Amino acid sequence: MLEILKLDPTLTDALLDWIDVDINATFPDGAEDDIYLLENPPYRAANRRLVSVSELRLVQGFTDDVMKVLTPHVTALPGQTRAFPRWCTSRGSSPWSWRGRGRHDPR
Repeated sequence: MLEILKLDPTLTDALLDWIDVDINATFPDGAEDDIYLLENPPYRAANRRLVSVSELRLVQGFTDDVMKVLTPHVTALPGQTRAFPRWCTSRGSSPWSWRGRGRHDPR
């Protein structure tokens, strides 16, 4: 998706390190506490799933410009929430524009 939106695909590494359970930068372009503690104010990597899409702003590389492009296409789901891919949007469309007839129809 990052490539389709013309965003840097290495953002994936930073996000994976943000949500993994350890404090080691595991991915080539990842970041952990050693990077985030140098910020002003300093903070630590969450090392858990995202609670809110806005949390991405804390992840290395997720600048305001990146967030403007990415935010309409992502969500943060609580716990073990099951996503239904047929609800996923194509570029620029609303997730509620889908009009299926399955039992998970959002209408």
